[in-house]
Amino acid sequence: MFRGYAWSYFAYHADQRMKTFNFFLVAAGLFAGGVTTMLRDGGDPRWVCPLGIVLTLLSLTFWKLDQRNRHLVRNAEAALKYLDTLHEFPHQDGVPHVLRIFDRDDYFSERAQMFPLTQGRFSYTKCLGVVFALFALLGLFFAVGSLVIHKPPPMKTQPCATAPFAAGPL
Repeated sequence: MFRGYAWSYFAYHADQRMKTFNFFLVAAGLFAGGVTTMLRDGGDPRWVCPLGIVLTLLSLTFWKLDQRNRHLVRNAEAALKYLDTLHEFPHQDGVPHVLRIFDRDDYFSERAQMFPLTQGRFSYTKCLGVVFALFALLGLFFAVGSLVIHKPPPMKTQPCATAPFAAGPL
C-alpha cells in the first residue's frame, strides 16, 4: 500500500518536472527566436531589451519551479529508500541488491568519475541548471546588447523663438 503511494508520488512529480522543463524550453525558445527574428528582419530594436529581461526572468522563475519539483521528487525517493530497507535484500559483492533501485543508483553515482566527460555522470539538476543559466545569460545579453548597440538618436535642439511682447498694461 505505502509503496504504491510512494511510487505514484515519485512518478507524478518526476513527470511534472520534465513537463515543466519542456514547457520552459518551448517558451524560452519562442522568446529567443522572436528576438533574433526581429533583429534579423529589421524590427524595432527597442523591444529587444524588454524581451531579453523577460527571458531572464522566465529562466529564473522556471529554475525556482524546478528546485521545488526536485525537492518533491527527493521526498519520494527518501520514502522509497525507507520502504526498501524494510525488506532483507542482501548486498551482492558489496553492491546493493538490484531491487533496491535508489540505493544501487546512489552507490554507482558516488563512484562515477566526473572526467572524462564521456564516462562521467550528469545529474538532471546540473543539466537543467545549465540550460536555465544559459537562457538567463542569453536574455541578459539581448537586454544589455540592445542598449549598447542601439543608441537612441541624439535630440535635435532648435533655437527658441522669442515672441515680441505686446506693449501696454495687462
